[in-house]
Amino acid sequence: MLVLDYLFYFIREYRVLTCLGLLLLWMLVLVTTSNRPPGKTGKARRAVRWLFPVLMLVVFFFGRSLSRAYVLQFGQEGSGEVVSFEPTLVSLNKRRVLAYRTVLQLRNGGTCLTSFDDQSAAVYGAQEPFWYPTPVPQVGEKFAVRYLPRLPENFIIMANDQRSSFGQRIRCLACEPALYKYRQARQAYLVAPANTDSRAQLLAALDEVLTCTCLTLAERQDYRRIRRQVAAGQPVAVAY
Repeated sequence: MLVLDYLFYFIREYRVLTCLGLLLLWMLVLVTTSNRPPGKTGKARRAVRWLFPVLMLVVFFFGRSLSRAYVLQFGQEGSGEVVSFEPTLVSLNKRRVLAYRTVLQLRNGGTCLTSFDDQSAAVYGAQEPFWYPTPVPQVGEKFAVRYLPRLPENFIIMANDQRSSFGQRIRCLACEPALYKYRQARQAYLVAPANTDSRAQLLAALDEVLTCTCLTLAERQDYRRIRRQVAAGQPVAVAY
């Protein structure tokens, strides 16, 4: 199991290097088997030749997903906190990639000092398509993790654990699409309050906003008041 722990960690952190290593092994196999006469092992050699390209494709496109699934299956629960960050030498889409130094609190009472960056961080439960880059914990923000007991450096940030401050922030981010729809529908209703389609769209948007669990009590009361006014055809004040 320790070998698998390191294997999946290496695939997650060094996916391109893993593919290059498989490419070199593939070329070595092609050179060493090309001059051998065909025999009973001919089919086996052909299968081995095709094995490496398949492995390269799997590692490149699904390596991080497989590593994440492995940690989710065999990992343990813990917590972490970001203590500092610094820019790296890598830029992506005209944006400098940031590296975050993190202290993990392990189940056995120990700690592990490790790091992640905001491009390759394994974040589970925050894969909304409009989030780019994937949100990661900030300095001083606590978050839940799942880590491998024999290799804590291979861990996953659990964004769907709302017991942590990071999980609560992600929960609020999940309300952004509903709030965006509400703002668009509200603007259309303010322009033409007598339009039945605008009123129906605003009511539907308000119903979706009211399902958000991140609203404060005052915000929820305001949205309910606005919904009653819209349903009655009354003018509403611009809010939020």
